[in-house]
Order: sequence, then C-alpha cells, then structure tokens
Amino acid sequence: MNPTAVALDALHSAAFHRGLGNPLLALPTHPTHHHEVEEYAAQTYTKANLVLVASGATTDELKPQIEEFWKDLPAGKALTSPASKFVGGETRIPHADALQVYAIGFPGSALYGPNASPEHVILAHFLGGVAPIKWSHGQSPLSKLTGSISSPDASGQVFATNISYSDAGIFTLFTSGSVDYVTKAASGAVKLLQDVAKGSQAIKPEDVKRAIASGRYATYAASEARLSGLEPIGQAILDTGNVVDLDTVVSSFDKVTPEKLKQVDPPQCI
Repeated sequence: MNPTAVALDALHSAAFHRGLGNPLLALPTHPTHHHEVEEYAAQTYTKANLVLVASGATTDELKPQIEEFWKDLPAGKALTSPASKFVGGETRIPHADALQVYAIGFPGSALYGPNASPEHVILAHFLGGVAPIKWSHGQSPLSKLTGSISSPDASGQVFATNISYSDAGIFTLFTSGSVDYVTKAASGAVKLLQDVAKGSQAIKPEDVKRAIASGRYATYAASEARLSGLEPIGQAILDTGNVVDLDTVVSSFDKVTPEKLKQVDPPQCI
C-alpha cells in the first residue's frame, strides 16, 4: 500500500465525498465487483460519451479505424453528473509503512469554466516546495521552510499544488517523511499559507513574476505528452463543445498580482 497514493485518494474522498471523492483504489474495504465493471462499461462506452482526439494524424488516416471500431459502438445516452461540491472533512488511515503523509486542501482552480482561478495556480507556484535544481532546497517559501526544519529525515518534502479537474479543483499542501518531519513541515506550511492571506508574508512583484513563469512552463509542459495533452481536450469537448485554449489559460496568469494572491483566503482547511 503506497502511503502517498492512499493519502491523495483519502484527500479527495474527504474533500468531495462523492463524484471526485469516489475511491480510485480498489482496496479490500472498497472492492470492485465484475458486474459493476460490466455495467459501467455498458453505460459509458457509447458514442454519446466518447470523443475521438488525435495528434499527428489526418482524417483520412483515422477513417479506417473509425469505420472498423466506432461503427459497432451503441449510440447510448449522454451521462450526466451533478457539479462537484467541496464539502470537507478529515480522515486518518493507519498503515505499516515508515513513510508518513499529511495532506491538507481547500477549494482550488478548475481546468476551465467559471471555477477556474489563475490565482490558485500561481499561489501554488509561488509557495513552491519542489526545488528546480538537484541538491538544492530552492528559494520558494516552502523550499526555505524545508531548509529550516531541523530533522534527521533528509528525504522529507513539503510542497503546494493545485489539482485541477473539469469543474473543480483542490489546492493542496502536501508533506511526507518521518513523523517528526511531517509534524514540523505541516505546521509550518499551514502557518505560511495563513500569513499570505493576512499579508504578513512578503510577496514581492518579482516573486510573482517567477511564479507566473513557472506556472506558464508547467501548463505548456503538461500538454506536451500526447496522452496527458489529449485527454483534457476530449473532456473539454464533451463538457463544453470547445477545445481548451492553452494560450488563453496562460494569459490569465499574467493578470495575477501580489494583492490578488493575498485575497486567496483559504477557508477552514480539511
């Protein structure tokens, strides 16, 4: 049992309860039965719920595959689901692994639509935590926090990230390591986030510019891999009928200012 994967799954379950909170892992406490897989496939894999997205291929090249595989799909009915709702909660999972994980989150930015928030994305890059240079703590606030923690655990880490979905997102402070490290890192990370909201954490314009550059790079880099880049395109077409314009998403980052980052006041964290 991977503590990191279990923690992320539990974080979503606590945050959303249903929908995005449904378990992703088939654990003994949440078994997946054969008939459930069959029912899901029969309802989902239909023409009404599928979009064909390709990269580096022409329509003529795809036509034989469409005629061979697509024609046999049932028409089906478009699936609908209620909008994702952030509820919040707390969960603790005992395990035997030496690695301890603590994750805390609050409503973040969706991939697109009315719940998209460039401020949450840039705040995650401002707080940082993952050093861009090997063997260096880095210069972001969470990187400096890591360097200030006196702990024998050299492998511990703490970072901020915004996990985006089609209609919702979850802004996360994630820390892992020994019990001693996680205790100190989690406490320091939460205080840092609160200090940003209160204005007691200095946010220089040049720091925001670096965060925007980091967010721009990460957004474009995520679209380079064909599989990870094509999936959100298909999801956006199913949801809105339009393709996500990355240039529009990235240009919204440029409007983020230190004052706007301070206004991202986290509610009661989960």
